[in-house]
Parts: sequence; C-alpha cells; structure tokens
Amino acid sequence: MRVAVEHIIDSGNLNYLSENAYDSTKWNLGRGIIYNNGVTAIDKYATPDFGAIRPMEESTPFAVSQIASYNLNTNTAYLFGVENATTASNTRRVALWQLNRKTGVKTWQGFITLTLGSATAHTLRDYKLDVKNESTGTVAVSGTTVTGTGTFFNTNAVAIGARIGFGSTDPGAITTWYRITAKASDTSLTVNLTPGTIVAGTPYVIQEFRQIYIATNATATNGGVHYAKGISIEDFMIAGTTIPLATTVDNIKAVYWEKDAATVTNIAAAGCGVDWANATPTTLDAYVLDLVSAGNYRVFKYNLRAPLTVASGISTSAWVLTTGNNAFTGTGSQNANCTFAIASHGSGNGIPSIYFVSTTRVMRAPLTNITSGNVAWIADTIIEIPPGGVSTFTATATLNTIEYMDSIDSFAISATSTTVPIFYLTKFVSSGNQFDLQWGRNQAYNEQSAKDNGHPTVFNVASPAVAFTNAGGNRLFVVKQGTTALNSQIYIITAGADWFYAAQSNGRLITPELPITNALKFYKFVPETVSYLGNISVGKQTEAIRVYARTSNITVDATSSWTLLDSTFDMSGIGAASSIQFAIEFRTLGDTCLPARLLGLDIIYEDNTGDSHYAFSSDKSSAASKRFAWWFKTAFGSTVPTLTIRLYNAVTGGLLLTDDTAAHTLGTFEKSIDGGVSWIAYDSVDRANDITYIRYTPTTLADNVNVEAYITQG
Repeated sequence: MRVAVEHIIDSGNLNYLSENAYDSTKWNLGRGIIYNNGVTAIDKYATPDFGAIRPMEESTPFAVSQIASYNLNTNTAYLFGVENATTASNTRRVALWQLNRKTGVKTWQGFITLTLGSATAHTLRDYKLDVKNESTGTVAVSGTTVTGTGTFFNTNAVAIGARIGFGSTDPGAITTWYRITAKASDTSLTVNLTPGTIVAGTPYVIQEFRQIYIATNATATNGGVHYAKGISIEDFMIAGTTIPLATTVDNIKAVYWEKDAATVTNIAAAGCGVDWANATPTTLDAYVLDLVSAGNYRVFKYNLRAPLTVASGISTSAWVLTTGNNAFTGTGSQNANCTFAIASHGSGNGIPSIYFVSTTRVMRAPLTNITSGNVAWIADTIIEIPPGGVSTFTATATLNTIEYMDSIDSFAISATSTTVPIFYLTKFVSSGNQFDLQWGRNQAYNEQSAKDNGHPTVFNVASPAVAFTNAGGNRLFVVKQGTTALNSQIYIITAGADWFYAAQSNGRLITPELPITNALKFYKFVPETVSYLGNISVGKQTEAIRVYARTSNITVDATSSWTLLDSTFDMSGIGAASSIQFAIEFRTLGDTCLPARLLGLDIIYEDNTGDSHYAFSSDKSSAASKRFAWWFKTAFGSTVPTLTIRLYNAVTGGLLLTDDTAAHTLGTFEKSIDGGVSWIAYDSVDRANDITYIRYTPTTLADNVNVEAYITQG
C-alpha cells in the first residue's frame, strides 16, 4: 500500500552544528541556519539566516558605509557599522547591532563617536575590527582590585577601558563583565565595580574592540590610519559614548592617529588587510593599499599594536615600511579594497597574502613581497570572467571591493556598474578561468519600513556601491553605502550555506534518522516549504532547495553515502530500508537571495501491506480453491515491475509463503482482462482496462488456516 508519513521539524529536538557534533537523533542545523519558533504553524521553520538592517531607521539614525563583525560565541554575533559622511568634522559615529545566531533576531545596541585627528573632511575607505583578548596567567580579586599571578597587563598592552570577565579564558563564556579603570603594573588592575572576592588562580579574559579607521581627507595629509583602543561593547549605548582623541598617553580609551610620517604620505588609502594569523599582544600587522597614482598601487605596513610614543594624539611609532609603486591594469578602487587571506587553493595556497582589485582584475601579493621600496610586490593577477563566460554574461569591468570568506575558502567581490550591478563569489582561479558564482540583481526595490507590507525583504543590488564583512560561520554581511532610508541597508546573507558550498561549509540542514515501517519501495520526498512570501501582487518566490537521501551510515557521520535526488524529488532509486535520512541544501545566492523556509517533510513509500496499484477482490478469490485475486486498479504507466505475494496466518501473524512473478516457484500467477470470465498466463503488460485482474494459486497450502494475502512490488 502506498503510504505518506509526515515529519514536522521539532523545535525541542534541534542540534546546532556550530556548537555541537552531528547527532543522528536530532534535526541538525548547519552553520548559518536558524530556527524560527513563531506562533502559527507556518512561522515554525528552519532556514538560512537572511534579513536586512536599516541604519537610517534606528533611534539615532545615520547611514553606514563600512562594516565589521565578530562572533562572540555560538549564540551571539556583533555587527559594527561606521558612519557614511564626508563632512568636515573630527567625529565619526560607529553603530553596533547584536545578532542572535540561532534565531536571526537583530537588536540595535547604540553607538560610539570616534574623535579624529582633524576637523577636515574625512572619507572612510576601509574599516576593520581588532578584537584583542588577553588571558595570560591567573588572577584574584578583592573589592575592585585585581591581582595577577603570571600576568602581563602592561607588557601585553592592555588598555584602560577594556572589559574583564572572570572564571574562563573564553570571552563567549563570560556572563558578567567589568571595566578596567586603572592599571598599576603587570599584576595589578582596578575595575569599576566589585565582583566580590575571587580566589587566587582564577582564569580571566580581558577583551577590547579596537577600531581601525582608514580614510582619505580633503586635506590630503590629514588622511591615513586612526586606531581606537580600550573600547568595550558596553561603550555602545543608545545615548552614545564619545571616545576622545588621545593626548600623550598610550593604552587608554582613546583614538590614536597612527601616521606613517610627521606629514602623512599615505594619502590615497584604498583598503586594509590585517594579518590576524600572526598577531601577538604587541604585534598586529596591517597593510594599507594606497592608490598612489593612476595605475599604480603601493602598500604601507603598520604594526597597529606597537607601543606608541604619542603627542597630541599622534604617533609615527606604528609605521613599519612602504613599498614602491607597482603598476596594474584597470582603474583602482578605494572602497574596502584589500583583504588578508591564507587561502587553501590556487597560487596563494597556504601563503599569507593580501588580495585586492582593479576594475578588471583581481590581484594577490604575498606578505613576504611587502618590503621597503619593492616595485614588484604583486605576484598574481586574474581577469574578470563571469560564470558561463563573457558570451553568457558581460564582464562588468567595475570590480570594486573584496572580502575573503574562510568558511568556504572563497572571495566575495562586488561590481558597481549601474547597468550590471552584480556580485561574485569565487576562488582565486587560474587566469583565464571563469569565476565560480554570480549572484544578486537590481530589483528596483526600496528596503524601508514605508514599503508595502506585502513585499518581503529581498536582496537588492541597485546603486550605490557596497562593502562586505564576515565573521565566519557562513554569514556574509553586505552594506549598501547610501545616505537615505531608501538606499542605506545592511543585508545578512548566509552565503556559505548556499548549495554550491553547503557540503564543504557544514551548511546543510540534516534530518534525524527517520524510521520507516515495512518499507518496500520509496516513491517521493515532498518538502513542506514556504516557497512564496508576501501577497499576490508584490510578493516574491523564495529560492530553490535541493535534497539528498541516504539509508546507510546514518549514525556514523554527516557526510557519507548521500544520494542527490532529482528536481522532482523522486526516490525510486533509493532501496528499501527500515530508516532514512535527508540533507537539505538551500539556494541563498540567487537573484533575490530569499531562502526557502522548511516546515517539515513528507515521505511517500510502498509498505508490505499491499501495493496501491491493486485492490483485493473477494469475489474473484476462492477460499475453497485457496486462490487469491486482486483488481488491477491503477496503471503503472510502464511495464509492471516484479510483484511479490505474501501469505500470512491471520491469527498468529506468521509468514506462510512468499512468491513473486519472476520466480513463481511456489504457485501459479494468472491474469484476466475480461473481468474474470477467462484467465491467461500472467504477463507484465500494464493495465489494459478497468476489468483487469490478477490471481495467485499456491501449489500447497494447509487446510483450516485463516489467511491474509498481500501483494507488493519487488
């Protein structure tokens, strides 16, 4: 008999693969996949995280031009956005949103105001976040005094204003934070509130969110690098917190203008790559790409964490070296145009490098090439070739910004043409090869609260330009660099969970092992999805899904023995089994990037109680002759497969006999196409008419037995 079984996602049986190992008894949510536990049935679903933040609609509205992000733990991420302004002012605001990585909820936290070194017109070119953690040694606390053992508060450059938590060296495990208000030595700190008495030998962690602000200026020599120390999440308040320009003291809550020389020569900053891999408490190398002239880049190297000699908030202590000018092809970009990566592919495989673009090229420079005066530090260059080639999609020749996503070992690259505004995700391919993916389209849509409520949020790539950031965990954040509510948004796109990457990035949704009772043949997987959002006039269809199935290795791992189902989700190729499991991959990098929402699933299969193409016929059967007949109710549409007869003792449930139409060694199969008037030898020809029957007569069968007879496939 054909059977359908429904499985709804159980909100009490979820396992997030970002924090736990695979569990075959639970719904396994891959990295970047959230669960929404809404009130109605249609609002209880799993989906890759997706949404939009509207900076111009927060309680203190200001547009954002560059962003940075950080995952505190498996529950919480922070997203920072720097004010999009070019006015003559010595202040720039930085906003903060907190994201729940399991539910997708986004919460505005407030802002800080950075005080810069001049009141002339700054134009932000790049923004990075230095999350500096310190946990050397152990501590004891009495009142507000923290006494360290084996600690290096001074040596490791802890800044006053940083936050400190006790009981763990993992910032994500801290629930109560205190603020450092004074620092007496390597072993003595003062905090703002008493945490009570904490015994010696207690682990701790000190955390700062240092701001890296890269800008050019209307007065050219007022550009360069600003670096803010001693900043905590708690500084971001609804009313705002002003971070002053430093004076003469290093390692306090202040903004430091880290010049390359007394008179700045890093005047045409294009982007900044930061070598996180080799950071130490007093070393963090930053490589600022500079568009020194048309067709020429150079690099300024800074050690941002170097001890500073400071006067009037200014220091040249961080500058290390400057390369010579290296010519390139195309037009230079000055929009977040540099990213650091140790890629696991291509010419830069395993090599710490910076990557950057011109309008027509993507370039790589290994850090070992960044030496003083070197004019040949660019090692590799590849040209823009869209997926499908230039005969399928026109190359934009407007490459603008670049970001590396380590979870998928790929680069996000934007193109800003007003006629072809699209994005790429790609490996650093060999020159002449096509890029991997192209995604996003101009939807001519305004993402604002004043929009029609019947239109869902979708990704819209209309002008203006954008910038990227990611914190790992498969999410890519995209900021549209507009200045009004119409065109200033930050989109959260789970790029790493796209079906192009999901297998490698742990981005699948994997069901529990699902028991199947008496399955003989699988027919169909039926997803229960929300595949259209909004009303009928302005709503949007969601992106597609694809599905894998397996009946083996279910308890072993999350990766082996999967079979991809076709686009109709046909399961006829899956063999009979007592349990089955599915892996769902979502399209997140399509035209709208609006992912499908999975509520549950249905499995349609044939069990051993009878094939649905046949119905038992009592009038054509005969107890006296021990003969069992079935009406051929529904055509197969093809040659009839092998059929199996099973006879059971109706009282005990014991199996009396099994025979099939291929072997028929224990009885005789016959067929009638005239309603049972005449019977012929059985054949596998499909149903001829609505008076077609088949019957089976066993060679031997005991007397006086109540029999249940079933016909199945296989």
